[in-house]
Amino acid sequence: MKNQTKSKVMEVSKTNEQPKKSGKPTITQTNEVEKLKKEIEKLKSQLDLQPESLEEKIKFFQQKQEMIKRLRLLNDYAENLLNVQEQINESLKENDVFLSDHFQLKIQYKQNSYGSPKDVLTIAHPKLIGDVLGFAIGKIQDKRTEIQNQINA
Repeated sequence: MKNQTKSKVMEVSKTNEQPKKSGKPTITQTNEVEKLKKEIEKLKSQLDLQPESLEEKIKFFQQKQEMIKRLRLLNDYAENLLNVQEQINESLKENDVFLSDHFQLKIQYKQNSYGSPKDVLTIAHPKLIGDVLGFAIGKIQDKRTEIQNQINA
């Protein structure tokens, strides 16, 4: 027998009918237009902040480099303070001491640049030192965030 091939033709009807266009835009179109307008304004303001001349661009990027250096310095300070704070917390877990020979926080005052510093305050209580370090770390984090935002602007 011969092979017979049957072909079926299927009709495909379109279910995606175009909506009837009226003179009024839809709510989603209006929202999208508003979003695009806001984005355009944001990009225009960023463009206005960019320097125009070569000298201004050089100065602009030198300022950015200076901010990056300050951010790295703050990162190092924060890392060192966090390490000391962890050591203090470990020490407090082992024994709850009022005074410690291992940790001291000193505040010194120098009357002039070539004189020797004089101790104004010395704290040897680990819990107080940890609290002061926590406060300092918080302030450093705030400044790091501020500088990071300036760099990204």
